[in-house]
Amino acid sequence: MTAKNEKHTISFFRPFLLLQLILMIPFVAALFFRAIFPSISDAAFIRFFLNHKKYYLLALFLFSLSDVLHIKRGWLSAHKTEVGALLGITVLSTLLLFMPGVSKGHDLPFHLTRIEGITDAIKHYQFPVRIQPLWFDGYGYPVSIYYGDLFLSIPVALRLFNVPLGLSYELYIFFITFATALTSHICVKRMFKNTAAGLVASLAYTTANYRLVDVFTRSAVGEYTAFIAFPVVALAIFNIYTNNDLSRRTIFKNALLLALGMSALILTHILSSELTVFILLILCAVLWKKTCTKIVLAPILLAAALTLLFTAWFTVPFLDYFKNVSVVVQNLGVRHIQYAGVYIVQLFSFFQTPQGLQTPPINSRMPLTPGFLLMGGGILSIIFLVYKKKDRLLILFVSFALLTMLFATNLFPYDAMATSAFGNLLAQIQFPYRWLSLSIVFLTLALARLFVLETGKNQTLKCAAISAIVFVAIFQTSYFTSSFFKLSENHFIADYKEFGTIPSHGNEYIIFGTDVGKRDGLVHESGVSILGQERDANSFLLAVESNGGGYIDLPLFNYKGYRAALEDGTLLTVQNGDNNVVRVIVPAGTKGKIHASFKPPVFWRIAELVSLLSLIATFAVLFCYNTRFHSFFSKD
Repeated sequence: MTAKNEKHTISFFRPFLLLQLILMIPFVAALFFRAIFPSISDAAFIRFFLNHKKYYLLALFLFSLSDVLHIKRGWLSAHKTEVGALLGITVLSTLLLFMPGVSKGHDLPFHLTRIEGITDAIKHYQFPVRIQPLWFDGYGYPVSIYYGDLFLSIPVALRLFNVPLGLSYELYIFFITFATALTSHICVKRMFKNTAAGLVASLAYTTANYRLVDVFTRSAVGEYTAFIAFPVVALAIFNIYTNNDLSRRTIFKNALLLALGMSALILTHILSSELTVFILLILCAVLWKKTCTKIVLAPILLAAALTLLFTAWFTVPFLDYFKNVSVVVQNLGVRHIQYAGVYIVQLFSFFQTPQGLQTPPINSRMPLTPGFLLMGGGILSIIFLVYKKKDRLLILFVSFALLTMLFATNLFPYDAMATSAFGNLLAQIQFPYRWLSLSIVFLTLALARLFVLETGKNQTLKCAAISAIVFVAIFQTSYFTSSFFKLSENHFIADYKEFGTIPSHGNEYIIFGTDVGKRDGLVHESGVSILGQERDANSFLLAVESNGGGYIDLPLFNYKGYRAALEDGTLLTVQNGDNNVVRVIVPAGTKGKIHASFKPPVFWRIAELVSLLSLIATFAVLFCYNTRFHSFFSKD
């Protein structure tokens, strides 16, 4: 593009950006005021914008898409081959989406209910979502406090436009798969400064057998979404430990990259972030000489601080509930999880039926292996190290791949350690095979490193290696797809009514001691008369009259944050009722209206503000350093 044409394009684009701001700022302001100041929600300008929210959300999406395409038009033109390859990898990894209906994985109802619950809460102007009112036939469930919803905003946005739930979920899988292929390609390409290695890594990583099991067999939404962030964390750590530049700009860039990766993990899947932190601690200990230097400690400590700030809006409520609300998952006692560990033979069972569970016997288990391509790459890496060259990076990748696979197997003594504090901490992962996610990361890095070392500048060998890798990837993915297709149980899912709002198992975040099957509705003592009632999600407006005093039990589970007040603002006592529901104590002589609702504590709101201001400040610093956001994944 010539300078003249570029100047013309910019002059055209600026008024387009101004139009976006003119249209979007009032809508965003209306949402903000509705969430922070509910008392002014009847203002005319707020009603207008919120009544037309679908059109504004559609405009926001189209504007954002056009902005990205405009800003990246040069990059897209210069990287057509890479983009085409990534789309091919995505399609290969999601072929099962192109059959009728949605495949019913283990956790599918739970995660689809999450999507519906978030959508329903947003329709009732709850933002950020905390207690999803849809669950347990309206009794509410704080799943958004315990489980990050960052990426679920994609299917939620589609549901707000009445896209069928099943289709919204399948589009989410396709987007996440493409994002996984993209981040793995870019990060490995940046690590080894080799485009072919990046594409090889993307293909191996995205088609890894266990990742496909996560997507289709288990429907483990949080776990397979975390695959987007693992390469970002890996690139950040690689940059930090190989960096020799002590400039503030480089330190900040590496710290921010690590913070973004860890924040994405925390806001997507807490368990994956815990596994990552555990491995990073081991890595820091192994490389202790390099770790104990300013050039490494400075970005790591800064990244930790930035991560705390970016995720405060989620972690503060999470820790508050973890400390002050006793739920089922915190009262399971000593957990014995070794039975769910991977048998060694399973790591090499590349053509196992892609269905089943984690329980014995082995012939009823789902496949638990990184797959033929990655395991083969790991074996070839070991052979290379033994007979050819002792490459330090390859040794590191292979060692940590073996370590994480050991943690994933039934050979690791989880049960023997279960009664100790450390063993109990490890047991919180629930299933040892979750470690295979990190095994896939290290095996992918080992394969990419081996590819770079072996092929070098030999184009013939490089083409042969790429051809072999592509063939194996297509073969193993096609086998998984065809086998799964024969056994799959597909459903056409329009909305949550297809499966209800009560999980078939788990109930991890239910208040301990609650009988979820006992839901008696609105209950009150004889001394209290209810003259009228209105309900809006987690909020009740009751017209009451009380002579002798008493209580009202609302059909809401009593999680921390519910409050009740009279019309004059007088607060009423809220406590646990029968079966842990919200019980409002009504004093004698009360006559009028009682408003009971969920209201987040003030310090939650402060945490939200801290996260927002931290993001704004970070972008301000980036601007001061004259560094574009996308330059973290491209050369300076």
